[in-house]
Amino acid sequence: MPRPNRILVVDDERQNVELLKSMLEALGLETEEASNGSEALRKLDESIDLVLLDAMMPEMDGFQTAAAIRKHTHFGDVPVIMVTVLDSKQDRLHAVEAGANDFISKPLDLLELRVRVNSLLRVKNAQDRLKASLREKEFLLREIHHRVKNNLAIIISLINLQSKYVKDEVHLAMFQEVQNRIRSMALAHEQLHHNQNIEKLKLNEYIKGLLDHLVNTFRMVGRPVTLETDLKEQVFGLEIIIPVGIILTELVSNCFKHAFPDNRKGVVKVSLQTIGRVAELSVSDNGVGLPDTVDVNNPRSFGLSLVRTFSRQIEASVTATSVNGTEFKLSFSGPRDNA
Repeated sequence: MPRPNRILVVDDERQNVELLKSMLEALGLETEEASNGSEALRKLDESIDLVLLDAMMPEMDGFQTAAAIRKHTHFGDVPVIMVTVLDSKQDRLHAVEAGANDFISKPLDLLELRVRVNSLLRVKNAQDRLKASLREKEFLLREIHHRVKNNLAIIISLINLQSKYVKDEVHLAMFQEVQNRIRSMALAHEQLHHNQNIEKLKLNEYIKGLLDHLVNTFRMVGRPVTLETDLKEQVFGLEIIIPVGIILTELVSNCFKHAFPDNRKGVVKVSLQTIGRVAELSVSDNGVGLPDTVDVNNPRSFGLSLVRTFSRQIEASVTATSVNGTEFKLSFSGPRDNA
């Protein structure tokens, strides 16, 4: 059974407080009281559904109190009704600017009080139901991300176990490539599970985590390659993050595997920049460059085919140049919420 709505009555005159409390309790509402604005702010919590606020109080008047309530970190959206003898247009505009939702004139009328209070309480109750629904949605989405991440982790583990029975180096490398691709997806779900915003991620932070994994993977097999990054903060949803992660995995893996033959040293650079409303992801190296037979628009390798497929999925353009090494640029936009 839902709890009765609770009203905070704020007035420095005791007789006014008692009158308002008796009228509200006659309407089946619970009450809390405060004798000044500072006390009202201290008593403001999740149990308060509406504030009845006297306009004329010493030290901190109703206008200042309403403004302070609106600035409250957690309860700034609580409805406020200003109780006042002031009836000029200027006073009422002042109250609205301070944050009042409605007014009740003195002397008080029970019918008017009931209508105005119930009207705002209906809005407040609807907002509370909406917030509860959003919290439930957030919980379910976090659970989904958690389960997807765990399922992907199981798949990675199974592939790893199977790879121990593979002796051929070519096939073993293919197993590692599949693991890296799946891990790029698992990382996105893991970060969303822990993220405050469960629908969007900072692409730069996701890329950093993905690169850390890739670098560790290739260093384990003795690749003496240095990674440099320049990642500007950008925020995207999962529909952009995962394709970009798979593309980045392919491009960086290709740098480590093919750009520096004979275990030579080299540098791989990954950059994420913003050009207007377009994000530009660049992966470059100072290696041997692309073979003449490689055509980005008509790829023959499975890895570059994935790059083409997922770039089309997010409506991105891909360009490749091969001068003093290789540089791939991925330019894309899409739904985002940059800070």
